[in-house]
Amino acid sequence: MHNRFIPVAALAAAILTTACGTNTGGEPTAASPSSSASESPTRSAVHELRLARAEECKRELRLNVAAAIPHTVDREYAAAAASDGTPFVFSYGGRAWLRMSDKSLWSLDGAGGSLTRDTAAEQAFGSWPGAGSGEGRACQPAGGIPAADDMSQSGPYRWIEGGHQRLRVNSGVYAVPAQIPPTGTVLRFAVIRGPAPTLGEVVPGVDDVPIPPPAQTPN
Repeated sequence: MHNRFIPVAALAAAILTTACGTNTGGEPTAASPSSSASESPTRSAVHELRLARAEECKRELRLNVAAAIPHTVDREYAAAAASDGTPFVFSYGGRAWLRMSDKSLWSLDGAGGSLTRDTAAEQAFGSWPGAGSGEGRACQPAGGIPAADDMSQSGPYRWIEGGHQRLRVNSGVYAVPAQIPPTGTVLRFAVIRGPAPTLGEVVPGVDDVPIPPPAQTPN
């Protein structure tokens, strides 16, 4: 799927219009009183507030560009995951990526078990944090995923286990959520489920826990 990007200036204008309280024309603007040419215009408190919010929005966009992630991703969450060395995933424009602690992006689209590093997305998000017409579509599930792990593959590798997608990253096995949010989320370690216990089999941590005696009823 091709993802068309737009320059950060155009994206900033769109975001400022909706998120920063810019007047969109639905609210009438009061006419300013007439003044002589010698009088200098005075900025109102509302005007100053709008300027401050516009500068804050642009600052946030620049920080997302520095992090090489889209503007919809929770940048602080992604930074915390990188500090912990925890794999972080996010979706954008109908696609999804795995983000490593070194800011590298690995595509979660396509077939096969081995993930491919998406240097094009890294460069794109490192230049501007916005996408074009693909934005807003749901993340499409990848097909052709193998049914078992392949330990001979050293990079990020995924497979299907018990109907759920698993991802091995740096010897850790993680569970990939069915729906990856645009804001992003950290991957949790996969729960290794063994076969169901049979009758008479001792379940560690359950059957070997002593059962307290019943409380004595006073006479």
